[in-house]
Amino acid sequence: MNDWPCPCLLWVVAAMLAVLTAGTLVRLLTLRGTAAALAKSRIDSLRSWWLVALVVIVAALLGTIAACVVFAVVSLLALAEFQRLAKTESSPRVRAIAFAIIPAAYALIGLGVPQLFQTLIPLVTVVLLSVTVMCEERLSGFLNTTAKSVWGIMITTYMLGHAVLLFDLPSPEGVGAGGAGWFLLLVLLTETNDIMQALVGRHFGHRKLAPILSPNKTWEGLFGGVASTILLAMLLAPWLTSLTLMHAAIGGALISIIGLFGDLNISALKRDAGVKDSGTLLPGQGGVLDRIDSLTFTAPAFYYFVEATIG
Repeated sequence: MNDWPCPCLLWVVAAMLAVLTAGTLVRLLTLRGTAAALAKSRIDSLRSWWLVALVVIVAALLGTIAACVVFAVVSLLALAEFQRLAKTESSPRVRAIAFAIIPAAYALIGLGVPQLFQTLIPLVTVVLLSVTVMCEERLSGFLNTTAKSVWGIMITTYMLGHAVLLFDLPSPEGVGAGGAGWFLLLVLLTETNDIMQALVGRHFGHRKLAPILSPNKTWEGLFGGVASTILLAMLLAPWLTSLTLMHAAIGGALISIIGLFGDLNISALKRDAGVKDSGTLLPGQGGVLDRIDSLTFTAPAFYYFVEATIG
C-alpha cells in the first residue's frame, strides 16, 4: 500500500467508533431508573467494549508488529486464566516453558516467517512440554499435566495467533486494505456474531441449543447471528478485502458457525471448572478467555478459508 493508512481502513474504523458511540448513548439512556448494581455492570461492560475496540484499532492501524505485541499479551493473560480453570498441576518449570513459547510464537510472525509459526509451534509445544514433564519423572498425573499444558498453548496461542497471520495475506494492488483488512474483517465479524447471537437469543430465543454447556444459547440466536454476520461480511468485505460478495457471504457463515463452537469450547471448560466467567479482568464481561473464545476457532478457520480463496 502506497498510501498508509488506507482510506478504506480509516472509514471502517470511523464507522466502528460511530456505532460504538451510538450504542453507548443508547445504553446510557436505557439505564435510567435501573437498579444501581445492574447499571454499574452495564457501564463496566461498555468500558470494556471501548478498551477492546481501541486495542483492535491500534493493532489494525499499526500493523503486524503492533498486532504481535497485543496478541502476545492477550495470549499470556488467556493462558494464565486457562491454567487456573483447568487446574493444571504443572511444575514452575513446565509453566515457565509454556509461557515462554508465547513470545517466541509471535516473534516468528513478527520476523516475517509465518510458515515456521504454523509448523514449529505445534511440534515444539508437544515435544518440549512432554519431555520436560518426563524429565521430572512425575509418572502420576503425566497425561493430565502434559495434555492440559499442550492444549492450553494450542487454544490460547496457536489457534488465536492465526488472527495475526492474516496480516501476511496479500490483496491485489488498490483493492481492499491489505493484511489489516483481513484482520479487521475477522475481528468485526466474530464480535458481531457473538453480540447478535446473544441479542436475538435473549429477545426471541425459545429453543435451547446447548442447555448443559451454555443455557442461554438458542437456535434462534444462532440463525440471527448467521444472518447478521453474512450481511455485515457482504457490506464490509468490498471495503477491506478482495473477496467477492459470494465468498464474503460464505466467509461470514463460516465465522458465525465456527464461532459458536469456539464459544461452546470455552463454555465447556468453565462448566467443568464450575465457574461462570474465566476471570474478572474485563469488568462486566468476565475474563480474557470470555472475550476471545469464539476467535480461537474463527481465526484459523477464516485464515485458511481466505488462503484457499485467494490462492
